[in-house]
Amino acid sequence: MATHDAPPSAARRNVIKTLKHSDHMLVHLSRILDKSSGTDSLLQVTQYTLMVLYTQLERVRDKRMHKFFLALIYRASKTLLSGETVIATLPSPTSRLDSIITGSKKLSGMISDFRTFTRLWGLLGIYTWAKATWNKPPADGVIRTTVWIQVLAGVGFQWYENLAYLADKGVLHGEKFNSRTRARWWEISSRYWMAHCLLEVVRLLRQLQLDNKTATAAAATTSDEAVANTTRSAASVDAWRRAFVVNAAWTPMTVHYSWEQGCIDDKWIGILGLIASWTGFRQLWKST
Repeated sequence: MATHDAPPSAARRNVIKTLKHSDHMLVHLSRILDKSSGTDSLLQVTQYTLMVLYTQLERVRDKRMHKFFLALIYRASKTLLSGETVIATLPSPTSRLDSIITGSKKLSGMISDFRTFTRLWGLLGIYTWAKATWNKPPADGVIRTTVWIQVLAGVGFQWYENLAYLADKGVLHGEKFNSRTRARWWEISSRYWMAHCLLEVVRLLRQLQLDNKTATAAAATTSDEAVANTTRSAASVDAWRRAFVVNAAWTPMTVHYSWEQGCIDDKWIGILGLIASWTGFRQLWKST
């Protein structure tokens, strides 16, 4: 008698589907990590995710401590007149929540330090950017000028960040590399970063103006050309929006790091950094 294999059960099908999906995700992630830019993008997302995590956990911990002390004060007020002794046990500073917060902070700091280290040779990337701009400059004069100033701002950012980082690590040492000077270099580096972001606003707004002119001109073309122009326009609009979101998220952070006192706390640094990094990583994931 002929026998037939029984069809796989629903549970087995779900397991197979999950394994295939996991395999696809891991292979996709491996392709992204093959590129240094992909590795930095993933680390960036991880760094700011951890920042959001530990700032929210600190908020939870502070609320718990606040409730504990309120309960302690309430109990003390009720027993003070009766002469009873109030005994309270404070939460252990090495509790699970504190351990998670400390670990998240350290890992986020390690990632930040590693990413800064890998930017030590960032001037090479800026040179490549400048060379590409020289060989194929933007057609529009405003964008061309803006990009060249951005290149100069990038050089300034990278130069001062490298000096500050190497001095912090003791590679550059001596009286002239004191803590005040190092802090000043970090601030100057961030101001060049801020200049780059402000120039990016100029570039994006000019690009939007040019795209609107192109769209108006495309409306008078034939139907086939109009379809092609519409497709290109949709792609360019999507790219413009992503660039604007990323730049809008980074800009407040550049202002914060440009002055010693800063202007936003870690919670907002984490949120803004996560918005910018996730926007870039999501596009990288789609395009890889």
